[in-house]
Amino acid sequence: CDMFLQAIRNSVHFCPVYIRRICRMLSTEVFCRYPNSIFKVVGGYYMLRFIIPAITSPNQFNIVDDVSEDERRALVLIGKVLMNISNRVEFGAKEFYMLPLNPFVMDHMQALQDIFDDICSLPDEAQLERIEVPELDDQLLEKLLNVVWTNLGRIFEQINPDLEFGGRNLYDEFAQVLSVIEIPEGFEPSLLKKIAKKK
Repeated sequence: CDMFLQAIRNSVHFCPVYIRRICRMLSTEVFCRYPNSIFKVVGGYYMLRFIIPAITSPNQFNIVDDVSEDERRALVLIGKVLMNISNRVEFGAKEFYMLPLNPFVMDHMQALQDIFDDICSLPDEAQLERIEVPELDDQLLEKLLNVVWTNLGRIFEQINPDLEFGGRNLYDEFAQVLSVIEIPEGFEPSLLKKIAKKK
């Protein structure tokens, strides 16, 4: 678990700016109503949606070719520990076999909170220009694009057409990105027209 926490810490500057903006928006909005839940919400988004899936199913993200049952079991347990640290919750009687790890959970809550602080702190434009972005594997990029196209309708339904952040309209920016991406075979073009009408 220590190694994974360190890896998460070291990868913060690789995190896409749009994900960091979403984390920043979440922290800002939650702070207004539930100030004590900021890191649970940010952690729920960042850890549960991105980090934990990559840890528990690395073969699905082309990190490794295959994972044995024993290895997957170990990775799932590591994911449970990291998620509890993120949620600031100790293990209870329902998972009695994890109780010995509660001291570790408690000892590392602040470390993960510091990571979330960094995620929510957006770098300035000068720093952005210096960020080195790792190359995307072609196969991984293809999977990413397929996920976007497959869930395009649901993605746009969740974006408020008037939502702005940092003076930018996120709906328009997302639509602009899609306009320069090649449409995959089998995709129904009428969905793009439907999206355009929504705006």
